[in-house]
This record gives sequence, structure tokens and C-alpha cells, in this order.
Amino acid sequence: MAAACRFPRLWLFVMPAALPAMNLSPWTGWIVFEEFDLLVLGAVAGGYARMAWRGVEGVWPLRTAGRLVVVALIALTLISLWRGIGDAGGWAFGWFQHYTDPLNSLRVSKSALYVLMLVPLLRREAAQPGAGESFAFGMLAGAAIVCLAALWERIAYPGLFNFTDVYRTTALFWEMHVGGAAIDAYLALATPFVAWALWRARSTWQWGLAALFALVWVYVCLTTFARGVYLGVLTAIVLLAFLRLLGGTGWRRWAGLALGLVLVAEVVGVLGWGSFMASRLSNTDRDYQSRTAHWARGIGLLEGPADWLLGLGAGRLPAHYGRFVSGAEFPGAVLVNEGQGAVELRGQRSMEELGGLYGLTQRVPLRAHYRLSLDLRTDRPTELLARVCTVHLLYEHSCQGSYLRLAPTGETWQHVSLHLAGPALEAGPGFAPRRAALGLTVLNAGGAVELGKLQLEAAGGESLLRNGDFSAGLAHWLPVAQYYFIPWHIDNLFLELLIERGLLGLVAFLALLVVVAVKAWRMRASADVMPFAAASLCGVLCVGLVSSVLDVPRVALLMFLLMALLLLPHRAASHRAAHRP
Repeated sequence: MAAACRFPRLWLFVMPAALPAMNLSPWTGWIVFEEFDLLVLGAVAGGYARMAWRGVEGVWPLRTAGRLVVVALIALTLISLWRGIGDAGGWAFGWFQHYTDPLNSLRVSKSALYVLMLVPLLRREAAQPGAGESFAFGMLAGAAIVCLAALWERIAYPGLFNFTDVYRTTALFWEMHVGGAAIDAYLALATPFVAWALWRARSTWQWGLAALFALVWVYVCLTTFARGVYLGVLTAIVLLAFLRLLGGTGWRRWAGLALGLVLVAEVVGVLGWGSFMASRLSNTDRDYQSRTAHWARGIGLLEGPADWLLGLGAGRLPAHYGRFVSGAEFPGAVLVNEGQGAVELRGQRSMEELGGLYGLTQRVPLRAHYRLSLDLRTDRPTELLARVCTVHLLYEHSCQGSYLRLAPTGETWQHVSLHLAGPALEAGPGFAPRRAALGLTVLNAGGAVELGKLQLEAAGGESLLRNGDFSAGLAHWLPVAQYYFIPWHIDNLFLELLIERGLLGLVAFLALLVVVAVKAWRMRASADVMPFAAASLCGVLCVGLVSSVLDVPRVALLMFLLMALLLLPHRAASHRAAHRP
């Protein structure tokens, strides 16, 4: 906040730079709130303090049509927030609410509201030369963080050149603990700025560094094994090529050709070396049919004129889908028993095939062997699996575990002590160490167990758990799903808008895109970062054809911020025209 007040442009770099790392959900247990919220609010507070000290500036200078579209979209966002909270049973605050609770409506709405607060600060900076470049350098710094995290993840778990095992890179996008396309949308947004680094390079060594970075970036994109990423990235690159921003003269032409050939070889190596992506591509037709059926079921949740016009309410898709769609139930749930120092862990309602695909996890220090003690009770037969695994987020590397078949205990607490059996967990290479997590999972349909006090110990009695008695609710605990993520996402940005915000919300968003597109087209010849920002927006919209975007607040904020940047009048950095390739 102090830095944003003293250096008014700093937030334009820091916000996109820090975005990929500013979420610590596996350690805090927060889902509705995250560290990125603190960063945004600090930037807003510092920026407004500076404006108040030096005098308030004017409003967002849009033409009448653009202003009407923005006002309509803001109003509909607030209406969907109100409807969502009401649909969830009314306002109720809790630090550890999940995707079916009232605050999920705030979680999916906050990005648009944040950007609304940032607009006066953005307008002030856009009026000065080089604001777009500050943002672009921030995007590059954020992309570098993603590359480092992804390289560590690949080395530590499946292996850097293992393209056969079922393993998709997630980097630091912990929102993917219930699936989704957080990293997919981010990669599509950031790719044009990686291309911008090549375009902007003024010397051979700068271009060489940018080319090396591009090679690593493409590797990260490829190892998501997500067709949406491939579509979004390819669309953005094709658009930049159409705008003739990827060409060059002299040595740049030949260097660009060589880089293109190396990138093609990289694509062939990753996609052709292993069978994982080949199997995904062979199932494209079946996956498309499954997805269209999923979309139809989601649209079927709309009942009556109010739902069609205004939607179910922000953030209410998961609750409605998991409850009302036949054969699409949640694979489990975690309920906090307030004031009792206990949580209830449930399995799936009826679908046996979902057993073991949802659990409660906590990050723990990596040790060779573990012993788990727990107090529990249940009023029904329940099968419980307890494991400690070396895992990044969704895919276990190796595990130690123990299985419990529980008979009903009624109101009586039962104390159980378990030795977790399995191979010794290995830390991996020192430069890419593995991490461990305790996971508790109900395996049988209809099973449920109430957990009281847990204690995980290593050899010698070292205690490893935090908040093991749940006295602080779900602090330090994070539910994680695996392989099955259907109830949480509709897998289409535009249907996401239709279902949660209605036809009016969808039309307002499409109208905003038209206004942005017209403005971007007028700036297509700009010797600045704006054409790359337009390509970035096109890329994420292509990802949005097959993935949800708004349910990932960090990425949604980046998308809305790009729209604002494209809409505002701006001044290019004065030195750019002389150095344009």
C-alpha cells in the first residue's frame, strides 16, 4: 500500500507479476479469500490515498455506448451477487466457506468489482507514456514464475521428459484442487506477452534470451496436455502473425525462422514421444459428446423467466448442478461442526465409481514413515482411507496408507492409532524437492465420519499437523478432488455467464467485447503493447469456448483488466516507433 502510494505505476507491474504466486490455499485453507486479494486492496488503497492527497481526477472517459455497456455489466454483476447470496440461504460469513456456500457468490464476483476500483488508477497511468509496457513486463515476470514452478513440478514428480504418464502441469494454480482451467486461461493470456518480448528485443542477446524463454514457455503449455490451451495459444499467435507483429527484417527473419523450426520440433517431441496426449486426441469425439451433454444439463438448470433473464446467481452453478443433475453428484463433502472442534467428512451419495476421488488434505513435512492417531465417530458403516503421499496437487507420486472399515459408533468417540504402511517416501533431487500431504478419504457411497482430534507423528514422536483438533475450523486443511470435476465447472465461459448471470449478463458481456474489439482494431497498427493485449484477450476467449474462466478470480481479474486497458485512451512509449522491427 505504501509503495503503491509512493510509486503510482508500480502496481501495473507488481499485480501481474505476483498474480501466479499469490494464493496459498493448501497452507491456509482459504478458498473464498486469498493473498492476491490483499495485494489488490493494498494497491487500491495506496493509489486512492495518493489521488486524495493530490486531488481527485476525472471519471472513465468512454463514449456513451461504451459507458452504458459498462454500467449495465456492473449493475448485472451486483444483481447476480445479490441473487447468489439469497439462493444460498442469505449472507453468512466464514473464513473457510466452499463452493456451495453463500460467499462463493462473492468469490466469483470480486474480480469485476476489483477492476472497477482499479479503473481510476489505470486511467491516470494510461494517460502517461509506457503504461502498457509496465503491464507487459509484469506479465513476463509472472510468466517466469509459472515456468519455474512448472519445471520444478515436472522434475519432482513425473519427470521432465516423461510425456506418457497421466500427469498435467498445474504450477501454482491451487484453484485446480477441484479441476478447472486456471492454468489454461492464464497461459493463453500470457503467451502474447512472451511473443512481445521477442518483438521488442533490440539486440541479438536480448532476442536470444527471449527465444530461450519462449522455448520453456511452450514446454509448459504443451505439458498441460489441454486442448483448450493449444487452441487459445495458437489463436493468439495467428492473430499476431496476421497483424504482422511476428515478422522482421535482416537477422530477425532468419532467427525467427530458426526459432519456429525448433518450436515445431519441441511440439512433435512432447506430443509424439508419449501416449498420453495421443490417447486424449483419440478420444476427442467422445469428449465432445460428453461435454455437449454436460452443457445441456447445465442449461437445464434454468427454470422460469427470472432464471433465464438474470441467472441462478453468481457462483451457484456447483450447488445446483451437484444437487439437481442426475448422475452428476459431488464425489464428497466436508462440513464444519461449528463450536464442536470437529469436521464431518462425507463420501459420494450413491455413485460407487466416485469412491476415493475426494478427500481432506493438509501439507506436512516429508518424513520416511508416519503414524496417525485420530478420534472419530460415525452413525453408519464407513470405509476410510488415510494416506500420506508425495504430491503436488492432483497426482500422487508415492504413498503410505492405511484402510479402516468402521462400524457405527453412535455418539461415542473412538480412538484409533494407525501405522501407515508403504515404501519410504523419497524427497527427490535437492534442486526440485518433493512435498508431502496427508489425505483422508471416505471410499463407500453414503459413508460419513466425524473427525475430532488428529495427530500425525514421524519417528521419534515429532508432531506434524497444524490445527489437528479443528479448533480453528478448516485452517490449514484443503479439500481436493481427483479426476472427476464435473459439478464444479460448466466448461464454457459464455454458458457460465448465461447460467449464473442470465441472458442479460451474457448480452452485456458480448456487447462489452464488441466495444473492446472496435477499440482494439483501431489500435492494430500501434507500435506499442496494445495489439499484444488484444491477442491475449482473444486467446483467453478461445479457451473460454471449452473451459470456465470466471470461477478463477485471479485469472478473471487479468481478463477484465486487459479489457479496461484496451478501452482506455493511452499513450505509447515514445521510444518504440524507432525500434519497431
